[in-house]
Amino acid sequence: MKQLFGSVFVRNREEGSVSNPKSSEQEKQKKRPIANLLHFSPQHWGEVERFTQFWTTTYTFDRMTQKRLRGIAGHFSKAGYLFQLAKRLAPNLDLDAKQLEESGYSPAHNSKELAAVIESVFCEQYSAIDCCRFVLFKVFPDHKGIKDSTRKTFQKAFEGEIDQRVPVAIRDAIANTKEWYFELLRLRDELTHSNVGSCHRDDKTGNVMYMHDGLGTPGKSLVIEDVFAALKTYFDKINDLLGLVFRELNRMLDDKPVELMCGIFGGRCYQRVVRPSEAIDINGGVCKSYQWFDLEEHPDCPLKDGCQAYARAKGEQLADG
Repeated sequence: MKQLFGSVFVRNREEGSVSNPKSSEQEKQKKRPIANLLHFSPQHWGEVERFTQFWTTTYTFDRMTQKRLRGIAGHFSKAGYLFQLAKRLAPNLDLDAKQLEESGYSPAHNSKELAAVIESVFCEQYSAIDCCRFVLFKVFPDHKGIKDSTRKTFQKAFEGEIDQRVPVAIRDAIANTKEWYFELLRLRDELTHSNVGSCHRDDKTGNVMYMHDGLGTPGKSLVIEDVFAALKTYFDKINDLLGLVFRELNRMLDDKPVELMCGIFGGRCYQRVVRPSEAIDINGGVCKSYQWFDLEEHPDCPLKDGCQAYARAKGEQLADG
């Protein structure tokens, strides 16, 4: 299965100087580095990103739904950034241990700091699921079991009470989260309304342990022996869930043409018209911007010489096509 997120390629180029520049300042401006952003790279898109590009062929989402759709990738990405930050903070636990050994006491600031970031990862992971459920509620309005509540929707899936009109792949994808969904939900709920936990490094394994006295049972605190491994497991399971759900949603899209941005080159936005079925690689669809960048006074698209979408718009065929 493809990863959730596609790649964005950024490169720099040097614009050549023009003949007879009016001033040295103008020449400097012409030579300044220009950032080029390639946006249309469907071969690198995951299922969520593909749906984000093409949902307009089939649905009319209100502003809130569009925000939640973007929030799926946004929260998942934020969780990933926080996860990397947590791993960079982990070595600081040794400072707390050293302070404790030397002074017999430590305020454990580094432990609390790491725990706060780890708890934010759990919450952001759940938020990605929450946004996914919101989109499903809009795609399948008035379908039994698809509720305006993530907790209730997943419970209905576990009980086999999702409307049969919802594709079986989506019903199964949600139902198969039963072994881990409620634990992540419990973590999110409790961490949202309780104090910060703590972390320390296990002397024998070297793993970072996470502990919270507000979780677990009345007589025993929650202890996660290897919290980074636990977080990684949730990332993998959520990624699988989102991939399966949105793969099916993509299959349901009407194969109609939409205008998409190819990229931003030299500060200018370039576009193409493309159907979902054509979005396989950079050659999909038909160039829309050639009508202005072909003009003598405008700069060419830097990709046009090898782009089938441009050749298609010009009624030509590239030699390797």
